[in-house]
Amino acid sequence: MRSRIVPCIVAAACAASLACGRGGDPDHPLGRVLLDTAPRGYERVEGPSGPMDLDLASRATTIGPATLRPHLSRTGFQEGYSRVWQREQETLALLVFDFISAQRAGEMVELHERELGRLRNVQPFEVGRIEGARGFTVNATKPRSSEPWFCQIVVFAVETKAFEVRSCSEQPLSADEVQRLARDQARRAAA
Repeated sequence: MRSRIVPCIVAAACAASLACGRGGDPDHPLGRVLLDTAPRGYERVEGPSGPMDLDLASRATTIGPATLRPHLSRTGFQEGYSRVWQREQETLALLVFDFISAQRAGEMVELHERELGRLRNVQPFEVGRIEGARGFTVNATKPRSSEPWFCQIVVFAVETKAFEVRSCSEQPLSADEVQRLARDQARRAAA
């Protein structure tokens, strides 16, 4: 299992969805759902931020494309959007996936729980104040490197949208920052 998902986590975190290199669109409906102000000390990475079609969304998240693409196709994925910020070696990524129903958005959260829960190098953590949210800490190595890479991931659904909020760095970070960002994102999505 580790060989299938962890490289995807690291690749997605390193580039934080470089596949989404269409640039941001401030008028895109899903772009307006995501937080738009960079956290203190971070700068927006324009290339990876922007709309995601099925192909791009399949490669942008912590779940490998071989698992995620059929899931997105089967569950009525409409479109997605990513927003990425960076500070030195730390990357923050916000991903939103729009589905045909709230049930289908919830299935995206369940998929994360099922797939990441199978891995020995993934530890779940409690996420407070976001209904149905799941949190994961991933300890991995960068692709083609022996350097460590640590990610904290929070996934949750609001209505027909599933969100992944991800913080990755070469140093272990507290899950507090990603949880704070996820709570802000959940409030914005519910507004």
